[in-house]
Amino acid sequence: MSMKVSLSASIFFQGLEPEIRTEYAALFHMKKYSQGEVIVSQGDVCKSLFFISTGVVALQKYAEGGEYVTLEILEAGSYFGEESAILEDARYYYSVEALSEVTVFSLPTDRLKRLIKEELLFVRNYARILRVRIKAQDQRITLLSQKTNRQRVACYFLMLSERQGNKERICLPASREVTAKFLALPRPSFSRELKAMEESGWIRVKGREVFLLQPSAFEDEIVV
Repeated sequence: MSMKVSLSASIFFQGLEPEIRTEYAALFHMKKYSQGEVIVSQGDVCKSLFFISTGVVALQKYAEGGEYVTLEILEAGSYFGEESAILEDARYYYSVEALSEVTVFSLPTDRLKRLIKEELLFVRNYARILRVRIKAQDQRITLLSQKTNRQRVACYFLMLSERQGNKERICLPASREVTAKFLALPRPSFSRELKAMEESGWIRVKGREVFLLQPSAFEDEIVV
């Protein structure tokens, strides 16, 4: 599947005829980023809706002292910048950093608003993009409400299992350092918990692959 085809098959274009999807997808601009590059900076005016075609990015929230938390880790097929069509002069409350080589497609805000006015399906699909983000925020609140390190890691693994559609094996989308930031844990604590879970027979770790040997144990561990 080509990068342009993956864009035209995304949420934003669902329900449209294939030739119309291709026509509208051509309005997006493609750009590639190297690992470590910043795609948008916190505080910048929201000028575009972005679609991630390949790679992984992190939404980072920075404090004045330079410390940051990872708000979300987004993989291919995800959107960000959806707030650009909601508020006038909206600004990004996060920075977006490429965690790998990344290809993104961007649609300027003025074109986005015009498409929403011209085609009712775009209104529905745009609402779906917003719902995906709201669900992700709700899941993060549930994640951070877990009291112990094990509960937090178990909750995240279940989230990944649902997202990736696999109850037996998940793939961490980012390094342990970035994942630990997302979990609001020190990296050593995250690594120790992975080791403890392996020793307990809950998981088997191979690089970024995690095999879930006792999925029911994860469900029993977390607080809903």
